[in-house]
Amino acid sequence: MYKTFTHSLFGAVIMPTILASTISINPASISPGTAQNNNPIELILNGNIDEQVDQAQIDRELKAKKIDTYYTKKKMKLAGHGMEMVIASEKYGLDPYIMAAIATKETGGGNVTCPVTMKKTGNIDYKHNVFGWGSCTITFKSYVEAFDTIAKNLTGNNPKTAKHYAGKNTISILESYNPRSIVHDYPEQIIAIMKTIENTPITLEKVLAMN
Repeated sequence: MYKTFTHSLFGAVIMPTILASTISINPASISPGTAQNNNPIELILNGNIDEQVDQAQIDRELKAKKIDTYYTKKKMKLAGHGMEMVIASEKYGLDPYIMAAIATKETGGGNVTCPVTMKKTGNIDYKHNVFGWGSCTITFKSYVEAFDTIAKNLTGNNPKTAKHYAGKNTISILESYNPRSIVHDYPEQIIAIMKTIENTPITLEKVLAMN
């Protein structure tokens, strides 16, 4: 016998608790498989959120789920890589929605990645440059490497580019990433996408076996 439960994780019951969390966690100790092994969303659905999972991990899972849901709805290739984005962003202190939004704007979420350069060079590693980083002159061996590079640079943690990004707010970071002289409203476009992703509703259905 089965019973279907529909849970909205965007509601007023869970989200205030999650957003109020101040728990600190070392991102270096996190691996993409962590959530799958002890999935906080599964624990929420089962009502087991006492000591089995911390609020920071719940917040991490929900951000990743919003990114993946947005990409999935838009039929973008980066769907399923939300947690990798969140982990890389958290490692350097970047809002993961900035990364997700830039990838959406620059390459359609990985759908069109540096096609001219890739065709000219024949190097398929350009497919991982989902941000158009370095004007499509830079390759990455994986999406994870690309996510880490972008997060490191946009937070001023790369000495070579720190003068462009260190200590800046979101608007200023985006103005450095793509100057207004090239796209006059680039920051506003990215922020609009960020808000859309952040406000993506998440509804999960859990089918539980009942004895």
